[in-house]
Amino acid sequence: MIASIIEMPNGQAAATAVFGNEGASGMLVSLGPVPSPTTAVVRLAGNAWQISPMPFNAALQRSSSIGKMVQTFTRSLVAQLQHIAACNALHPVEQRMALWLLRLRDQTGDDAILLTQEAMAELLGVRRPTVTLVAAKLKDAGAIRSTRRGVVEVDRRRLEATTCQCYEAISSRLDRIVPPSKPPSIFSAR
Repeated sequence: MIASIIEMPNGQAAATAVFGNEGASGMLVSLGPVPSPTTAVVRLAGNAWQISPMPFNAALQRSSSIGKMVQTFTRSLVAQLQHIAACNALHPVEQRMALWLLRLRDQTGDDAILLTQEAMAELLGVRRPTVTLVAAKLKDAGAIRSTRRGVVEVDRRRLEATTCQCYEAISSRLDRIVPPSKPPSIFSAR
């Protein structure tokens, strides 16, 4: 799972989107050679493939399938950006942390997520002490359990009760764009 992180001029950073095998970091190079305002940061381990921009754009010109995949990923990325911007402006950090934990859980399919407080602070755009306070509230509610090694165990049902409506809105919108049963991947192994 890769997070798109934007750093502000004062050094603060926040995630704007996350994606796994349904997308690719740097795919927006297909729109032109403009530098991205975000940095791609791997937040959950997995396999990845790399292709340089020139061969990617050449393959894009030759393949309508790759073009459709780029369009699908771009739609899902824009949908996430819109919802995350609204959620960050309108909802408290506890609900937003629940949302991110659920999104990460969806990407892994596992209730145990390897995630440091520093990484969570970056996803939320808050300071680490804020993550500590909010995590304590979520622990008290039984929504998460964590270990010292950075593993967060989530209780999906309790997290869903804690999060804002954005989790369901993002999930259902992304499922319409990229159906969960068959995520497109231009780099899928055969």
